[in-house]
Amino acid sequence: MKKTGRRLIIFAFLICLALAMAPMAAAALIAEPTSSSVLVNGRPVAFDAYNIEGNNYFKLRDLAYILNGTQKQFEIGWDSANNAISLTRGRPYTAAGGEMAGKGSDVKMPTPTSSKITLDGIEVRFTAYNIDGNNYFKLRDIGQAFDFGVDWEAAGNAIVIDTGREYTPEGVAPLPAFGFDTSKAIPASKLLEYYNLSAAERRLYDQLAAGLASFELRIEVDASPQNDEDINKLSKVCNILYFTHPEIFWWGANVMFTTDGRPFYDGKYYLLPIYIADGKTLHADIYGAYNTMVYPSADEIAAAKAWVQREKAAIRDKLNQELPVRSGMTPFELEVAVYEWLGDVLTYDANYGSKHELDSIHGALIGGRAVCMGYARTFQYIMNLLGVESVMLLGYAGESHAWNAVKLGGEWYQLDVTSDGTARKRDNLPWHLFLNRTDKFMADMGFTKEEDVPFYENPDITCTATKYNYYMFTNSYIASDADFMNDVPARIARAKRNGERAFDLEFARNYAKPTDIYDKISLIGWSYIENIDFWVNPNGLLFGVFKEA
Repeated sequence: MKKTGRRLIIFAFLICLALAMAPMAAAALIAEPTSSSVLVNGRPVAFDAYNIEGNNYFKLRDLAYILNGTQKQFEIGWDSANNAISLTRGRPYTAAGGEMAGKGSDVKMPTPTSSKITLDGIEVRFTAYNIDGNNYFKLRDIGQAFDFGVDWEAAGNAIVIDTGREYTPEGVAPLPAFGFDTSKAIPASKLLEYYNLSAAERRLYDQLAAGLASFELRIEVDASPQNDEDINKLSKVCNILYFTHPEIFWWGANVMFTTDGRPFYDGKYYLLPIYIADGKTLHADIYGAYNTMVYPSADEIAAAKAWVQREKAAIRDKLNQELPVRSGMTPFELEVAVYEWLGDVLTYDANYGSKHELDSIHGALIGGRAVCMGYARTFQYIMNLLGVESVMLLGYAGESHAWNAVKLGGEWYQLDVTSDGTARKRDNLPWHLFLNRTDKFMADMGFTKEEDVPFYENPDITCTATKYNYYMFTNSYIASDADFMNDVPARIARAKRNGERAFDLEFARNYAKPTDIYDKISLIGWSYIENIDFWVNPNGLLFGVFKEA
């Protein structure tokens, strides 16, 4: 690699020398006001935009101003001392004044933007020009960075910006919305096959599940807990129900019952669930010697139920509009699409909102914020909705942690969307380190399925298969020089064909240590890698990022 580097420097010098000796300077760039109209989420917006060499360039602060409040909003920071622009995904934009000024009509002479640019703290390269003191960025670059749709409607001479769709490269048709077919969904009863519930516990589970789904404030059961053993059984059932019914996002796994174990005033036994709807806690209460119940007002109950219905519809609409899956995908393709999408749209934030929200599919899909429980429950919810069995695992990975297992081809695999998703968002790179691993691999990485969590048991599954490990199944696992020379060029070609900006490979530990991987790159020849930047991480992953043209 050192020799190749020297050759590159010499080659670059010769090019510069040839250009310096050229008899005629290149023609100066011009920026012409964009003649096309612009639609943002279907609404016409008058931008001060320019066309430079066939591409449309928009003022960066205008885009941030218009997209503020959408799921693709971003903040802009300016460090004058270091001539640096910082972009942060997901944060509200702070207006600086002067946004959306009147559209110019004169031809301009743009100059390349000299500022350093970072995205979520990582330095990036965009095609950008300075025009009259303002920075104008190529629209497609921004669309790709913040993952919103950019299209062209020839009939109406219109540029279309759609924050409800993911970015697709120019010339690539966007994926159609996935119409959820509930007949494919995996029922919770199927998942219960992997838990060891007694007949009495299963009956309690079914009674609770039916009542919670209907937002009942009192759920009739066979008996109220009489002793510590009964309380432990109830806690176990509540926890397993919570982990197998993530769609009941308005319940936080808590129920109340009579402390003396006696029936209520009508001679029946009830559990009183505690709901959280629109940030408000709602439940029936108990008082008096006869365990008389007091309910919230009819208006409070009606408002809470209406909120639940609205948010259920909002979750389905979001998935139907944004989830990058389509009919005909294999279970593995569905899994990868969901895994990568969650890594892009979720932000790990333990300090945002209540713990209940951060653990729920509502906080994840509507709020965009989650902790490991929220990541895992949302992945499980979507996969089971798509007809692919997935369960949650509870244990430790340096601290208390929740992750998943998925069933592909009749065999189970472990995965951790939280770890890969947060790394993916942090580095803007396609992490798949924990996608479809064995029990041994996860244990070697410090993951322990906890068998002594109070009142809970993990599903009874074993993960030993390797067929659908992400790197092995996509021919991205490098265990020999032959693998490198045969598989890496094919992986690069596939990435280019699919419009990927980056790809990742895993190296077998007995083939190349992380410190040795750079030396292996020269095996496939300079022509394959001349437009790719490489980065190796301590786990033996090699990331390739395509340079901007």
